[in-house]
Amino acid sequence: MPRVKRILQAHLPEIKYMSDAIVELEVKIAFLEQNITELSDVLYSQQQQIDLLKSDQHRMQTQLMSLDKDDQHDSDDQPPPHY
Repeated sequence: MPRVKRILQAHLPEIKYMSDAIVELEVKIAFLEQNITELSDVLYSQQQQIDLLKSDQHRMQTQLMSLDKDDQHDSDDQPPPHY
């Protein structure tokens, strides 16, 4: 057992460094996971806004086409202006 103790003591600085490096990586991973979650939420919200804007644009385009057709019918029914 004393041999194991000596080996551990000899490599203690390396083990400490590796342990610190692992903790640092775990912190970075947790931070990145949080960022991914936040970005996913923002992306979801933006997609909902895009869908709503597409729906509004389609509705307005349909209304505009309807007004165009009504305007054409009105102008066809009216006699030409007299000078």
